[in-house]
Amino acid sequence: MRSRTDSRRPSRVDAFPARATRGVEHALSYSWWLRIADNIHGFADRKQWGEDVAPLQDRPWVYRLCYTYTENLERLRCSHRDRLAPIVAELHEVWQRLHDADRRLTQLRDSSIGEVSDGVRGRGEAHLDSGAVQSRRIREHGRRQAAHDARAAAVETERDALVVRAAELRSLLEEQHQFLIETAHRLHGYYSRRLGTYARRQGPRVGEFSAALTMPEWVDEPCPWLPSELVEDLAA
Repeated sequence: MRSRTDSRRPSRVDAFPARATRGVEHALSYSWWLRIADNIHGFADRKQWGEDVAPLQDRPWVYRLCYTYTENLERLRCSHRDRLAPIVAELHEVWQRLHDADRRLTQLRDSSIGEVSDGVRGRGEAHLDSGAVQSRRIREHGRRQAAHDARAAAVETERDALVVRAAELRSLLEEQHQFLIETAHRLHGYYSRRLGTYARRQGPRVGEFSAALTMPEWVDEPCPWLPSELVEDLAA
């Protein structure tokens, strides 16, 4: 008989670090009971403090909403960073291998196996005429050249595969960064709605909430998981 533990369905967040187990998706649904809570606190605060008090952002309920908004943004950013850490590590590894492949390819292209050697006879070739010896040297040179070209072609194929993989990883990270920004905007919109519900119970001072929530600076910054030197190399 299966135990309750065995039959437990795996959580969607089991693969995430402990600090990221609180899913921000759940906070995006503005349920009726949250609306009631925001309205009740709005009415209660206006009745308790009226309109001639310190900035409304200092009131406990407003502070709580703003703090939770900031906390969820940080959890969102950390969960993405931790979840994408293996991809970032792979991109760094691919980048290093790409540099190594470039170095080896340059060395192979700059190296030379030399010209066809003269027809000096070696041991066991005393019975051959000069034409036969020269033909043998040409064939030997051709085999060395073919082996050299094959090594260069193999390194070039490896390099091309690394370039493709690096571009794929870069594209994935940039796509996840864009998703992170879009989710941050959704969180901002959600908490702005909640503050708006509260503010409508505060009379003419609604305008003071316009600066209560701010977007984090990282929404206007480039993808943080791509070091600048790596971006420059991939762009080239």
